[in-house]
Amino acid sequence: PELSDTVTPADLLCVQVAGLLHDIGHGPYSHLFDARFMVHFAEEGKKPFCHEWASIRMIDHMFERNSLSEAFAAHGLEDGHLHVIQQLILGAEDEAPPFFPWTDP
Repeated sequence: PELSDTVTPADLLCVQVAGLLHDIGHGPYSHLFDARFMVHFAEEGKKPFCHEWASIRMIDHMFERNSLSEAFAAHGLEDGHLHVIQQLILGAEDEAPPFFPWTDP
């Protein structure tokens, strides 16, 4: 099948939004902050700070705080697309934080 037969406008928009939001969880100075500063705050035996996890939490907060369901609907997205966007940001199930339920597409 052609790609245009399987990829919807909502799918394309989810990829665009994920691309725009994937790094919002970075601290100042981006990867330098994560690699040189935040590693000192990791609890022993636990994964150190991960900007993708912070991005997921920030997106949840923005969505809830600003009631973005209407804005999503105006662009052909449903609330469930938020989860798709977050999964795109995380990239793979083994990169997902413990608080994030991974779902198959």
